[in-house]
Amino acid sequence: DGPGQLAALRRSFDKLDARLVALLAERAALSARAGALKQAHGLPVVDHGREAAAAAARASLARAYGLDSALVDDVYAVVVRHSRRLQGAG
Repeated sequence: DGPGQLAALRRSFDKLDARLVALLAERAALSARAGALKQAHGLPVVDHGREAAAAAARASLARAYGLDSALVDDVYAVVVRHSRRLQGAG
């Protein structure tokens, strides 16, 4: 029935959201490690070439999954901004 199916979908959303938050936490930990390495070796926090290559790869993945690349860009704008903060760039 409709309400039962909706409840099942909502449980699926909740499980997926928990996975997404866990992945964001894992990414934040990796970013902090990268920041420490950059600082230890006198490297800049921001690497525009690397960021451009990563953005292009994400756009390709978005297309492969049938996602709007603008959605992926919006999500990663926030993720990258947070990563930069973790690494000490603002």
